[in-house]
Amino acid sequence: MTRYTMRITRDFTDAKTLQPRLHGQYIEVEDEQRARLISSLGLGHISKIEHEPKEGPRILFISTRLYKIGGLETADRAISEQFKSKNIAFLTLNTDAACTEQLLYLGRYHDVYADNGEGRYECDVAIFQHYDSALAIDRIKARKYYQQCHNDLSTLKKVATFQNIKYANADKMDKFLAVSETAKAGLKKELGIDSVVVPNLMPEPRKLLKFVVLSRASREKGIDRVIELAKRIEKYTSDFVIFLAANLEQSENAAQIKASGHIVPVEPSVYAEALLEGADYLIQLSRSESFCYSVREALARKVPVIVSDLAELRKLVTDGENGYILADDMPEEQILNIINKIPKPKKAYTQTVAPIWYKALKGEL
Repeated sequence: MTRYTMRITRDFTDAKTLQPRLHGQYIEVEDEQRARLISSLGLGHISKIEHEPKEGPRILFISTRLYKIGGLETADRAISEQFKSKNIAFLTLNTDAACTEQLLYLGRYHDVYADNGEGRYECDVAIFQHYDSALAIDRIKARKYYQQCHNDLSTLKKVATFQNIKYANADKMDKFLAVSETAKAGLKKELGIDSVVVPNLMPEPRKLLKFVVLSRASREKGIDRVIELAKRIEKYTSDFVIFLAANLEQSENAAQIKASGHIVPVEPSVYAEALLEGADYLIQLSRSESFCYSVREALARKVPVIVSDLAELRKLVTDGENGYILADDMPEEQILNIINKIPKPKKAYTQTVAPIWYKALKGEL
């Protein structure tokens, strides 16, 4: 069971329960989609995501901020993927909406916390990931304290805004972890601190399924079915993206689209080939079609299609050959056929780096 807790940032009435939600209040949310919706509407931020307790030592990664994409964010995703079964938690000292996507991703396997500056935490191993995240050390009780160094300080400190970088409570750290030999040398040169090289993990290489929708975000054109298809696919994999070439200003489904996490609106353009290039499928789930421009365009470029069961579309699409004629109830068998285009990931870099991370997570460096 996963528990989502959100902090309300703007008063609103809950459409599901009809209860008033007030600024500063904390509420329990039952699923990820609802957490996404509240966040995308600017009504609240994630406070924590908690799972049933896992066995083994508790490891806490503490960051000052988390964004949708970046070096540290990529490293944390890789840690979460590599050590799904470990008793790991991620703590960010930044509670703004920018970190929502990362928190939800990391929260799939591990506990996450967006700190309000007052929380107290206990763990076996605490790993501080930013220079200033160690300011929270007095609120964290751990058996081992590690500080990561992600930069070549000898180069970074040449920039005026970084000249006074300091490690908070450096004397309390049991070990400094440098992500590379370059970072280790810079740390030693500038601050005289010895460290052990523990390279960041890299996510395993993977293929994302690329879907494209070249139609309006309206019910007539089946946008509600596209949203439902995304939910069905997400039950089996998160490795997909749906590019929607539509303006959301007039769409009654705009909130659901933004909350999906897999549907990416892009500005409509006459250059459809730019979106179709490299696409695995075009999706056209409209309720009525007489000529099917986008389907014809996709098939002309050898892009298979996923279409609704309409007479005109049956003339163009042979199910299982140049695409799929998707039944209204979207049966599991068809969904699995669609996602089976994703090749299995190859084991690479992470396998050579993981052993030292196992030692770090045990506090044995």
